[in-house]
Amino acid sequence: MTIHTVGIGHVKRDLAEWIKRVSVDGERIILTSRGKPQAVLVSLHDLHLLEQVGGAKSQRLAALENARALGEHIRAERQAEDVNSVELLHQLRRERDDELSPGCLRCSLPGPGRDPRLSLLNGR
Repeated sequence: MTIHTVGIGHVKRDLAEWIKRVSVDGERIILTSRGKPQAVLVSLHDLHLLEQVGGAKSQRLAALENARALGEHIRAERQAEDVNSVELLHQLRRERDDELSPGCLRCSLPGPGRDPRLSLLNGR
């Protein structure tokens, strides 16, 4: 794909030729006025591709914003409580073990009194 930089006055004189170069040959033309880029001529196919990329980017940005909002909502619900991740992991493991084998002496004792010797065996 070729990109040309051309003054607007030059393109006006040979507009049909530049349109052919863009639409048939797939070239891209940067239009300048007084040496400064002002616009671009691209094929309709390239325009559709640019719109698709822009649409996908918009969707990703919207999803990112939703994730940020959800994170803020969760933090607000927790009221910025400091969570000890190690303790939380141990608690989740204990709950899982209790659900998988309720009343099993090897895993835990039912009720509030747990035998500390069993806790040492299980690494708790």
